Amino acid sequence: MLLLPGATAPPLIPALTMVVSGMAWGAYSVRGKNILSPAGTTAGNFILSLPVIFILSLVRQEPVHTDANGVILALLSGGLASGVAYVLWYQLVATMSSATASTLQLSVPCIAAVGGVLFLGELPDLRILVCTLLVLAGIAIVISSDRTQSKKSAQG
Repeated sequence: MLLLPGATAPPLIPALTMVVSGMAWGAYSVRGKNILSPAGTTAGNFILSLPVIFILSLVRQEPVHTDANGVILALLSGGLASGVAYVLWYQLVATMSSATASTLQLSVPCIAAVGGVLFLGELPDLRILVCTLLVLAGIAIVISSDRTQSKKSAQG
């Protein structure tokens, strides 16, 4: 509903990258349920990503332009903001079921849309509002069902 009419198929490589990213985030969240030190684990994961980033930068086809402001902003948004978000997510995911955690991840596009409105001055149209409400309603239904199932399992 959000993309149609007028949607076109995305390029294959970016689409596959998004699929792999989604699968990795799901695995990251499932593994996060058993993490004892969210901050330490997140810091370790960020450090482990550095060789991958370095290798990918070597195979990049286009020249890279960097400046001090870009590097500082990347460190603040990618390192600090994402690091804090991952630590919070690890702490939260340990307290909820896998079904609830995975469903809550579907709220990210809704949060991004709200961020666009608040921080970029974007104006939401009726389609984005309806889609956001549908996604949030679906999340609420799954979480409600999961809680009901958990209560039944605990009783019986």
